[in-house]
Amino acid sequence: MPGKVLTKNSRRKDGKLHYLNTTPDNKNANQILDSALETNNLYKIGLAVHAFADTYAHQNFVGYFEGYNHLGGVLQKSPAKVGHASATHKPDIPNLIWEDERLCSFNCKRNNKEIFLKAAGRIFEKLKLYNNSQISTQKLKSEKEELLSDLSAAIGETTEKYSFFSNLFDKKDKNLRIKNYRKLSQQKQYGGTRVEKYNKYQWLDRVLANPGKILWFKLQREIPLIPIPVIIEAVKDFLGIEFSFKYSWKDKNDYKNSHWYRFQKAVKELQEEAETILENNTLSKMELEEL
Repeated sequence: MPGKVLTKNSRRKDGKLHYLNTTPDNKNANQILDSALETNNLYKIGLAVHAFADTYAHQNFVGYFEGYNHLGGVLQKSPAKVGHASATHKPDIPNLIWEDERLCSFNCKRNNKEIFLKAAGRIFEKLKLYNNSQISTQKLKSEKEELLSDLSAAIGETTEKYSFFSNLFDKKDKNLRIKNYRKLSQQKQYGGTRVEKYNKYQWLDRVLANPGKILWFKLQREIPLIPIPVIIEAVKDFLGIEFSFKYSWKDKNDYKNSHWYRFQKAVKELQEEAETILENNTLSKMELEEL
């Protein structure tokens, strides 16, 4: 989410600037979140909160195919030019301390825990004021400090150890953090109900009536390095069998009330609203051929 072009924390060793550079808590992200809150649509609010949080986690990267995103090393010459692909998973690990060598020395050390807690604090302020616009400044501050203290404990100790493949396959630290977050959710001040384990396919499984086809879809998502579409084409050519990947609804009369459908609808609507905001604030000052 593009923000201010000139910020102290975005200063680079090579002096480069980018109009689409992501900066924390920026005008675009705030307007998009405010727009979502006005709709009272929980799907839109969730999407906008995610985008807002990423202005912190993905700061100093451009959500565009751009060499500005490149860090040093092997990936410097790779096609990984979109967002933080060149930095792999580093910007998204809550307890990691890592170095963004593009930035000036006073700011190249990235402490994700500090960054994420700042993001959590701002999101809390936005949502709390949405839920209770009459809350006093002192109470808002007190509740935010309590939340950040609990989140800090749940995230755990920081580390500078990072391995791409270890992070990809060893989920021990990640699972422990999630366990801590779920434990927090049981406390009265956080709703008193244990948050369910996340299943990214749950909404899809509930509405589609093609388990075999859904399995192929999941395999493509879970094992991206295996060219499943290529394998399918090879099997089709070899056996002369046609595969149909058209899906059908379990309930043709009620699917529009499902979480999956309403979420997809919210994505499209928020995208249109976000594009208008970005056009007014940022894109109108540029002449990009396409995004």
